[in-house]
Amino acid sequence: MNRYDGVDLPDDACRILVIDSKPLGMSLYDRYLETCRPESDVIAQRTARIIEQGLGRSVRGEKDYCAVILAGADLVQAIRSSAVRKYYSSQTQTQLEIGLEIAEFAKEDIHEGVDPLSALIGLVKKLLNRDEGWKEFYVERMSSVKPTASDKKMLDIFSRELEAEQKGEVENWDKATDILQEMLDSNDFSAQEKGWYLQEMARYLYRHSKVNSKKLQAAAHTSNRFLLKPQDGVAVMKLEVVPLRRTEAIASWIRRSPNFEDLMIRVEGILTNLRFGGNSDRFEGAVQHLGEALGYSAERPDKEWGEGPDDLWCLRDNEYLLIECKNRVDIHRDEIAKSESGQMNNSCAWFRRNYGDITVRNILIFPGKKIGKGAGFNEPVSVMGERELKKLIRNVRQFFTEFRAVDLADLDPKAIQAWLNTHTLTTDHLIKQYSKAVAK
Repeated sequence: MNRYDGVDLPDDACRILVIDSKPLGMSLYDRYLETCRPESDVIAQRTARIIEQGLGRSVRGEKDYCAVILAGADLVQAIRSSAVRKYYSSQTQTQLEIGLEIAEFAKEDIHEGVDPLSALIGLVKKLLNRDEGWKEFYVERMSSVKPTASDKKMLDIFSRELEAEQKGEVENWDKATDILQEMLDSNDFSAQEKGWYLQEMARYLYRHSKVNSKKLQAAAHTSNRFLLKPQDGVAVMKLEVVPLRRTEAIASWIRRSPNFEDLMIRVEGILTNLRFGGNSDRFEGAVQHLGEALGYSAERPDKEWGEGPDDLWCLRDNEYLLIECKNRVDIHRDEIAKSESGQMNNSCAWFRRNYGDITVRNILIFPGKKIGKGAGFNEPVSVMGERELKKLIRNVRQFFTEFRAVDLADLDPKAIQAWLNTHTLTTDHLIKQYSKAVAK
């Protein structure tokens, strides 16, 4: 019911369009693609196309007009990130730039004491009331737009994917795999993408040679652990400590942003998904990304290996943080059920089986702190409730805000360490400050 493909809202049928949060794939296959290839150019281009389709639902002719409000940190990130933005048409890119420019006008009004909502409504009214100054500004900017050339690299990838699939349809499995192998050989793909195409090759070969197919699937899972686990299983690889000092790892993560604005968009994209009641897969992914942003190595064992906890952070040599996420639980529930403590016990047993007798802090993200009837833990477990989670989110946001006035390309490790201390985000703080012991 929320799909907008084919929906036309011309003229007065729609003068204000609100798109709230980034659109998700509707089919199981689309969602699987987004899960396995979150950093793929293919997914970035698809996201850009879906957002552009949404923007176009309300403007169906040359004389039509509409104010579009984009809301939600994940949508803002998709709009603003360089990885996705390059795939928008030149017209859409210019319209987004115009939106950012007029937003600056609203900020000026807010600084002068205007209520934020009133400032927003004032901007929208200029468009809806057909303000002549606004129309001239818009026409001037849009008249300078030049069409962009097609992305030849992406066209080549799509062309080869199609050719391979057509060969597979006529049961020419060897040729289908050869096409993808040639594509892998001629392009510099990330490990994530390489794994995806190895899995596609395994899919083609399965009807022809199950032995070779299984070998390819094992190689695919090694490159991208979000893919299907090989039928014969895989050996769990231990999560190792980040090779850099923690402050250097944080600096490296920050330097992936060209400026402070982009940095905060990435941070908000993580923090927005850390809430009770939200999508569990996004929540668990956000926990992993938060660990990486804070300078740790992090993974999702249950998703990557098919067993183990939802999240695992390596804090220091032979010191880990094991995290089970129950963010979908009713926020008013106070007792931990037998099945939930059992899941935590299984995760702890998995850790001991694969990591041995080393230091680990076990945290259950759960709204309540009491053990229910029949429940119990085999190892010490602490609980991160809504209050502790909000405190962590607030301190993380304030920590990254400190980078507003510094050169992101030349960060001082001593300053980073001082800010970690100020915002209680040192390793010792993370172990002690953001969870409480389970009540008996």
